[in-house]
Amino acid sequence: MAALAPMVGVLFTVFFTWVLYGWAQQAEAGEQIEITGRRKGIIRILASFAEMLGTTGVIIIGVLALAYFIYKSVKEYKTPAMGTNYIKKV
Repeated sequence: MAALAPMVGVLFTVFFTWVLYGWAQQAEAGEQIEITGRRKGIIRILASFAEMLGTTGVIIIGVLALAYFIYKSVKEYKTPAMGTNYIKKV
């Protein structure tokens, strides 16, 4: 159960890298990234970050983040948190 949180990080990292990679490809092709929705400012910052890094940079950052979360997941799996049992003395 303790390894669940890092695994969520793995899934989030894969999705986030996929989105940023798509934006970086669009930027390299010279296309304009269409930004809609309530959080335009955050999306604009992320899109400019993807454009700045390019496809290779996005992949490198994504692989490093993925390796970190996989490492944390394996570490949590091998050394799980110790459970504490409380005994009520009468």
